[in-house]
Amino acid sequence: MTAINRSPALSTSEPGVRGYCGFCGKDHQLPSGNTREYCRELMEKLEKKMSLDLFTPTPAETEYSTQGLFGEARGKMFGVLEGVRQNGNSIKLYAFSGQYNGHWSLPGWAPPLFEEKLWLKVNNDTEKQIKQLTKHLADSCESPEEYRQLKDKRRKMSQQLTARLHSLYTIYNFKGQAAGLTSFFPDNRGIPTGTGDCCAPKLLNHALQQQIIPIGISEFYWGRSNRSKTRHHGHFYPACTDKCQPLMGFLLCGLQETLEGRAIPS
Repeated sequence: MTAINRSPALSTSEPGVRGYCGFCGKDHQLPSGNTREYCRELMEKLEKKMSLDLFTPTPAETEYSTQGLFGEARGKMFGVLEGVRQNGNSIKLYAFSGQYNGHWSLPGWAPPLFEEKLWLKVNNDTEKQIKQLTKHLADSCESPEEYRQLKDKRRKMSQQLTARLHSLYTIYNFKGQAAGLTSFFPDNRGIPTGTGDCCAPKLLNHALQQQIIPIGISEFYWGRSNRSKTRHHGHFYPACTDKCQPLMGFLLCGLQETLEGRAIPS
């Protein structure tokens, strides 16, 4: 455990994220603070550089290009967290939702909530088998019964793979508690695709791992509007209801006590 020297209090400004924690039975929130300004600074960098490779001396011009965000693949959520180090210095953390051009991790951006090498090991072999089945079904001359059996096999493989990948995620909070994704979706409810991959969970998890105390957070959408037209370029949005909201209360649990001068897990 590491003692925190500085203990700012949470303000009552508009919350960047909030949620109910079923573990402690309380609502928790983190305001936006200064992070909308920092998000606008990030927008300017994305517009100028047209790349996510913003934090290396020799940026990759094509691999991390933002051009795809304005095409058929459409846009993505981005987020900024402001935090305080043990010495009192302020620091900004950055995140993008999901993967970017097949990459989970990019220099200067918050990593995913799992060990990437293990995720790739679990995913890649089974994913190849599923793709092979899909191709076989597309070219199939099987009987209707055999076709149905193959489709059922593919569906079960996909479900098993999804469950195995979800089991790799670990959610931590500022009380030093840890929980898996299934803890937040009881009664055998399915875990929505992409749960744990959004900006807010990445940012809060990364802050905790780096001994950084969050004092503000905001998220915005960058790129072509999504197909449902619920996200628009350059607009700010709260954490999504279906994937993030169930996690938020737990992720923020213990933060207020930390800001009041207690300790955070090392």
